[in-house]
Amino acid sequence: MILYRLKIQLFGKIVTPLVGDTIFGHFVWGIARRKGKESVEEFLHSLEEKPFIVSSAFPEGYLPKPMLAVTWADQKEKYSRLKQLKKVKYIPFTLFEEGKPLSESLLLETIERAAREQKEILQIESDRLHVTVDRFAQGTLEDIGLFAVPEKWLAWKDRDQKLPNPIFDIYLLASFGKDILMEMSHWAFENGFGADASTGAGHIEVLSLEEVHFPCSGNRAMALGPFVPPADSPIDDMRASTFVRRGKLAFELGDSMNPFKKPIVFFDQGATFNFHDGMPPYIGSMVRNVHSDARIVQQGWAPIIRYSEEVS
Repeated sequence: MILYRLKIQLFGKIVTPLVGDTIFGHFVWGIARRKGKESVEEFLHSLEEKPFIVSSAFPEGYLPKPMLAVTWADQKEKYSRLKQLKKVKYIPFTLFEEGKPLSESLLLETIERAAREQKEILQIESDRLHVTVDRFAQGTLEDIGLFAVPEKWLAWKDRDQKLPNPIFDIYLLASFGKDILMEMSHWAFENGFGADASTGAGHIEVLSLEEVHFPCSGNRAMALGPFVPPADSPIDDMRASTFVRRGKLAFELGDSMNPFKKPIVFFDQGATFNFHDGMPPYIGSMVRNVHSDARIVQQGWAPIIRYSEEVS
């Protein structure tokens, strides 16, 4: 399997977060629109032997901050620095490329240095009001019909940037060729991404696709997207946060059947665990039995990268 870095550019607002399992869903529905539902079923069946793994999207040049071993802050200054580190979501991917042992002190030094150099993304969040249609009275529900949907507007904070719209990196682990993968990427985003795509939200353009190599050494590994470990997983010493995914079908099926999947507990991106020889370059599983229609599945895989950890 080959690890690729896909660069995309976001234009305008976005409603649905750019997380791995949702991005994977757009790849699947891109195949459905272009080649038909039979091709989708064939593609999903092939994943058991040849997985296609998709990460979340990260600001260009950055990766999620790994969850390192917690250290005791016995001084006020150290405690303040650890609070600063806790607020950080992403760190430069060069830390992983260099292969240096990671520690809280190294992350803090890198973050403070990068703060003076990095292209910071400015995020503005606002609520757009909607009303619920009362199809019996041919109007709107007066008492409980008004609701708000949060929208995010992202842009480079530095107005002098030649590309004013932010660029994101997505990591794809695949066993098929670069040309096929690039075509699938265009299919995935050609109709917009996520909720309210029909009104202009999630307008994304694919910029480039390149093979990438991270060091193949280290005693720990980090997940680059949300994942669901299999029941017989040999993972040990995992540090992770969790959340509940309440998945929803795309419009192609959601308008003809129950659009909601069963709730699933995911481990979030940035989760870390001990790496053992023989582990594949990904973690997780394909989750089945998530809907009354047996064809529907939930992608629960994420690419991983290795690193060494130093206790600070």
